[in-house]
Amino acid sequence: MAAKKLTPEQEIELIRGKLNHFSLERKVTQWLDTGSTYLNSVLGKRKLGIPWGRILELFGENSHGKSALSTFLFSLAQATGARVIWFDAENSYSRSWVKKWKVDPDKVYLIQPYAGFFGGKKAKYDKKGKLINAPDISSANILCDEVRALIRKLYREDPDVPIFLVLDSVTALETDYEIEVDMEGANMKSGVALAAFLSKVMKKWVGLFATHNVTGIIINQLRTKPMARKFENPEYTPGGKATKFYAHVRAKIRRAGGGRIFVGTGKLKKQIGIKGIIKNEKNKVGGLEKTACSFKIYFDGHAEFGPVEDAKYEEA
Repeated sequence: MAAKKLTPEQEIELIRGKLNHFSLERKVTQWLDTGSTYLNSVLGKRKLGIPWGRILELFGENSHGKSALSTFLFSLAQATGARVIWFDAENSYSRSWVKKWKVDPDKVYLIQPYAGFFGGKKAKYDKKGKLINAPDISSANILCDEVRALIRKLYREDPDVPIFLVLDSVTALETDYEIEVDMEGANMKSGVALAAFLSKVMKKWVGLFATHNVTGIIINQLRTKPMARKFENPEYTPGGKATKFYAHVRAKIRRAGGGRIFVGTGKLKKQIGIKGIIKNEKNKVGGLEKTACSFKIYFDGHAEFGPVEDAKYEEA
């Protein structure tokens, strides 16, 4: 007896039944609107916003507004009812700063590596002066294990509520290799160890974030190669190429117009904010690549975004 011929729709349903752990369609169904079409175009879709379930990387030089912009997005996510996680590898999280952005710090899942060690406990040394109560687990392992366990726990509690995660920052992560060797032994292998770790963890995060509706903001820095050739770009982001490859959206932040906003003159002159340009370098969620917008972030807890009048960046 000849086998019954299935229609294309029936074949797809048959495949779906066999592949329990895979999805034939993984579309973005939820978006976080930033309130600005200019910023939406850079970090996602112009009329929708930032996609949930995807990874975004913000990179730039120090004091150019990466953490401040992440705090702004963090506050928007919490305002929509999302659970928010801040992985503070730099130990620079400030409750007073996030309160200015109307973030409820009591509802933030704050993960700080070695918080117990640096959070008031006195260091203990042996008779030879060796530190005996130093943390024996790397921040990279905490990122991989603790964050994944927390995401799964929150998802089991309420799968309909999205999760917003900020990693601040990639450069501050410490690997097992750096713990095992002393300062003199930490050389180029430290960067290789971090790149190898990120290559593994990003593979897990892509699927985990998509299935658990997690949006991850990864903050990275720009460094300069000391021995770069004339025809090479001397700038690079630490951590290898894993974040470049797996991030769905990458945006570069630069200062513009001096980078600082002041009020008053003379002795009464006071800085009240920072300004710059955020430019999209990669967009795999349906938005436009190579778009840019200007931003002004004020220290009292509000931000403004607009078109780019002068696309020339200030390197200072």
